[in-house]
Amino acid sequence: MTTDQGLGIRSSMALRTLYQALLDSDPARLRTIANLWKIPLTTTRKTDLAAEVMAGMVSSEAVSGVLEMMSQEQRAALDELLRHGGALPWAVFVRRSGEVRNLGAGRVEREELWREPVSPAEALWFMGMVQRAFAEQNDQAVEMAFVPEDLRLYMPEPSEIEI
Repeated sequence: MTTDQGLGIRSSMALRTLYQALLDSDPARLRTIANLWKIPLTTTRKTDLAAEVMAGMVSSEAVSGVLEMMSQEQRAALDELLRHGGALPWAVFVRRSGEVRNLGAGRVEREELWREPVSPAEALWFMGMVQRAFAEQNDQAVEMAFVPEDLRLYMPEPSEIEI
């Protein structure tokens, strides 16, 4: 259990595994993530899609490749999460890193909205680097933005912010 001193957040940081988070995603998001990570898909069943996407994401080569394609703003947003143990309340994350539009799966695929995200947060969401889950904070359920431990294992430590 860790505590973020600045935000008073207590969570186990193991909010959900990558596979659990991907299972909560709709098939369109899974296909988007696979497209951005260059993961070939061989199935259409949601549980199998989630497994294939997860398998394609969890390696140092795959994570390094996605980190290299990120803009400086996207990397800064990811590093902010990593400096907070990999998780922040969703409201704090989007306030700091930009909105994530609530879009229908059909629109995302049809208009290929991942090609022009409106913010670093939305880009990280489309990439699957950031997931959403609820955690308990002060006896209340709080929606969290988090980087699954499965991916954090392959990420370098974020640089410290210079003041």
